[in-house]
Amino acid sequence: MIAASITLEQFLRDYAHGRWLDPKTQQQMEISVRLLDRYAREIGKPSPVPLYDLSADYLINWMKWLAQTRSPKTVNNKRGDIMVLLREGNRRGHCGPAEEVRKMPEPERCPVAWRLPEIEAIFEQCNRLPGYWEDCRVSLAWKIGLLLFWDTGCRLEEVLLSEIRHLRSDMTLFVPAEHRKGKRADRVYPLHQQTWDVISTSLPTNRKKIFPFPCKRRQIWGYLKRILRAAGLPDDRAHMFHCLRRSAESYAAKEKGVQWAAEAIGHSSVIAKKYYISEDIAPRQRLIDAIPRPQVDARETLQLMLF
Repeated sequence: MIAASITLEQFLRDYAHGRWLDPKTQQQMEISVRLLDRYAREIGKPSPVPLYDLSADYLINWMKWLAQTRSPKTVNNKRGDIMVLLREGNRRGHCGPAEEVRKMPEPERCPVAWRLPEIEAIFEQCNRLPGYWEDCRVSLAWKIGLLLFWDTGCRLEEVLLSEIRHLRSDMTLFVPAEHRKGKRADRVYPLHQQTWDVISTSLPTNRKKIFPFPCKRRQIWGYLKRILRAAGLPDDRAHMFHCLRRSAESYAAKEKGVQWAAEAIGHSSVIAKKYYISEDIAPRQRLIDAIPRPQVDARETLQLMLF
């Protein structure tokens, strides 16, 4: 039996035990708890934070503190982690009913995507990269990796973990569920002939990975940033690998419609419109295309001004 004075940190360990939590989800929840403990220390409250000590006011003030250094989206995600633990803590009798804490207002930004000339500029810079990763030229490895993103709209993890043995003779890439978000379903991605030809230039090979990035995963963003800078393109957080995914879906939506593009990527049309499809590439319906124009005399009429 867990003690009544259980801390949020202790309760998270108990909550995660026996659950099929994705390791990344658990990691993010641990970060949320650590941030709450850090806030408690700053304001002179008990730390680690006791589960029963959390009130709506406590969490709101913590969110305001977080908002000083983090985006509203991040603050709301952290709030969500703590609310999950509070609700489960209440269900188990470790704290009172969790008072609902509203999310911070979160601006909805237009999805950022690369246009085709910008994507071609990125590939042009790939041609200039020196050296080898295993038996594959670095320039060729990057072209392979970026073409996989373009053809499939898949996530970074899927590209980094894809192996030569996952390539099929019918020009498809098999990605096991364990390599995908949620780890629930395998996926087979058709590849374009162009991509297949580029991959084929690196074969036969002794390497294991299709994209043989040799460093730790967290270092790959630095490599991409250097490529983007050399191409004269933005290299902020919004223009990383996910930007290529948004670009592919945006162009698909332009040609086939939002619903088709969303199904091809593997999420709902609501998510596609909100987070992925750039209106610069695939504009939504325009009111001006459907409404009549009033008769307006564009000429200016001189008026006598009396003082």
